[in-house]
Amino acid sequence: MTKAEYVAAVCAALRRLTPRERASVRDEIDGHIEDHMADLLVLDYPRALAEQRALAAMGDPEEVGKAISRQYSPFWLAAGLAGTGMYRVLPGQAVAVAADRGDVDHPRVVKWVSDRARSGLYSLVEGDDALMLCLLRFSPAGGWYGLCSAQLETWQNADVSAGICSHNHRQDGREVLFLFGRVETDIRRLELEATFWEEEAEAMTVRTVPVPAEDLFEEHGRRYFVTELEGFSLDGWIEGRVLGWTDSGQMRASEPLVRWYWNT
Repeated sequence: MTKAEYVAAVCAALRRLTPRERASVRDEIDGHIEDHMADLLVLDYPRALAEQRALAAMGDPEEVGKAISRQYSPFWLAAGLAGTGMYRVLPGQAVAVAADRGDVDHPRVVKWVSDRARSGLYSLVEGDDALMLCLLRFSPAGGWYGLCSAQLETWQNADVSAGICSHNHRQDGREVLFLFGRVETDIRRLELEATFWEEEAEAMTVRTVPVPAEDLFEEHGRRYFVTELEGFSLDGWIEGRVLGWTDSGQMRASEPLVRWYWNT
């Protein structure tokens, strides 16, 4: 896909925007891609590869267009602030800022997801030896921004790399849990195995939760997973890991899960 094709695909997914708003989004997307490409060209990337990396970092164009449509601000506000560089019309711009804060090099969006209550937009992002899950929000005053992020290291020889994060909504006390990671391409089935301390029984128990098959997917020759754990809580959590099974029935396990807690 070329830059022009990417921009056209994003604009085709836009809904309920005026012609002037569409033009503003088109210019913003084009400029952001050009800026990213310019940074890579300085590092002596071939132009074709720089364009490919810049587009990969933006994420799926249809999902980007839908995200902009859902939470696009009034045109006059976007146009007034976009020129200052302070207004982030694109969620991918907020991802780039979050990756920079986490020292993640060459970030690219693997997948956009929302929790079932649609309380925020989540982005699974991969960089050099790192995987991030970012929670993004939209503000009419400043555009997209990264509210918080979870980050884990990934290595070429790791069969399963996984992390778990808990997002607690202070206003209604609701907890959203996401399990995410990357696995080798021959792994076809995943399961969360977690050990808890049961206060009433004064004993440890082990719970297992299968990862839905549709939440295990392949992108750019690698396999990833990101799944919301409904009806699951980290209360009493001691430790956990993700188990993966290949087609031949071999089991592979992650290191003990890294956990993050978000309060918003």
